[in-house]
Amino acid sequence: MQCMRIRDILRASIVTPTRIPRPTHISQSKDCQRAAWPKHKPSCKRHSEAFAYAQSKGLPHPAKSLQKYANLHMPVLSEAAARALNVAAEPARPASECLMLTLRPMPRPRLFFLADAQVWPFGLFEPAEARKMRAAWEEAHRQSIAQGGVGAVIVALRSQDTNGGPGVVHFAVFGFDESVKELRPMGSWQDWLKKQLNPEL
Repeated sequence: MQCMRIRDILRASIVTPTRIPRPTHISQSKDCQRAAWPKHKPSCKRHSEAFAYAQSKGLPHPAKSLQKYANLHMPVLSEAAARALNVAAEPARPASECLMLTLRPMPRPRLFFLADAQVWPFGLFEPAEARKMRAAWEEAHRQSIAQGGVGAVIVALRSQDTNGGPGVVHFAVFGFDESVKELRPMGSWQDWLKKQLNPEL
């Protein structure tokens, strides 16, 4: 008997970066849910604390805000990920690395301020999370190739609060096509990304 069925690991935009994936959908039996609760409880608690903290500060739900932010800046994020991982020259890198964005919550309509952008190996995440990321990438990559694309990449968006509030991470998967090979080199992709997402700089 299969305890957990992953319907969509991460519903991703595959051929071109024009859509954003929906969250992972997982179905479990009641027995499996009870057995998994000890491991799931810390993560659930962090998200609940983050939501309560956001409400106390008059901020929107952090997870929903991250997803909205990813949708809003999708073309920029997909290009930044392709540049950061240099997928044109190193197409295998997205299989083990992602673009990690550290964001500070801002009042609407800005949502977030980009504080930092780095390339992170999957191994820096908790083992269970890293396995999900690899599975998500493999499925997105497979679908990309099947639909005429050339690959996929994961962008992790991490919300951090300067006042000590708990953080939340949202994962988005972007597919890309042959046009990624036409990206011209630039001095610093981090500087370019900050100018795109923080227009006041």
